[in-house]
Amino acid sequence: MQESANALLQIKQVTKTFPSVVALDRVDLTIGRDSILGLVGENGAGKSTLMKILGGIYPHGTYEGALYMDGRECRFQSAQDSIKAGLAFIHQELSLFPELSIAENIALPVMGTFTSRAQINAFAKKYMDMVKLNEKA
Repeated sequence: MQESANALLQIKQVTKTFPSVVALDRVDLTIGRDSILGLVGENGAGKSTLMKILGGIYPHGTYEGALYMDGRECRFQSAQDSIKAGLAFIHQELSLFPELSIAENIALPVMGTFTSRAQINAFAKKYMDMVKLNEKA
């Protein structure tokens, strides 16, 4: 586990239960700056549940434990809270919204902040460049 001082994201003792199922049981995870992490496991291991907690889909108070970004506790109540904190997720489904452009799919969580197609394309291009995706946005 990474040193806390260098941690970008820390998950401490997170437990999430559903009726008759413990999906996460005291999960601890520390992610350092400039890290790349692959979260793998069998079906039912809790990967999606953990991502939904980080993404604000399961709001603070519906699970036990704490989340920290840059050493500050995060108590996300919505996906917008998570996005504002700098967390974003690329879902494994290849075509979340096939009728939208690549740029629109990338910008979807923050779409209401743009006033033009050019702004949407510029926003998406930053992320497309990061992963070296050379397609029309």
